[in-house]
Amino acid sequence: MIDYKAQGKANRKKGAAFEVKTRKHLESKGYVVCKWQNNVDLDNSCMIKAKQKFIGGRGMGLGSGFPDFIAFEKINRSRQNYYKLLFIECKTNGKLSVIEKKKMQWLTNEGHECWTCYNDEGKVKFRKFVEYKERNKIRRNIPQY
Repeated sequence: MIDYKAQGKANRKKGAAFEVKTRKHLESKGYVVCKWQNNVDLDNSCMIKAKQKFIGGRGMGLGSGFPDFIAFEKINRSRQNYYKLLFIECKTNGKLSVIEKKKMQWLTNEGHECWTCYNDEGKVKFRKFVEYKERNKIRRNIPQY
């Protein structure tokens, strides 16, 4: 019999460890990384403050926003400082849910660059979120004889 409580606990532990690994990787590449504490409200098309998660009656902290991290990269151009802004969502399996894809889509429509971070054989890999539009399938009329 599967112990779902132990499985959930282990999955949360692995997810938190992967977020720490991702953060260290980004900081080693020169990014300033912050935990994102806002969420995307798809009904009102705006950003809202993320609700605090409670598991077992204990607060798990304010780190329940979507996406997981916001990263800044300093870019120097003609004696002025510019910053490149990235939104990063960490997934151990690399797959976003339907709601997460809609939230990423909203962020990209607002002009932000979004990335998904996933675990590939112990290495941190990044995949840029790109809008996939459904192409109209052209039906060919095949004459029947």
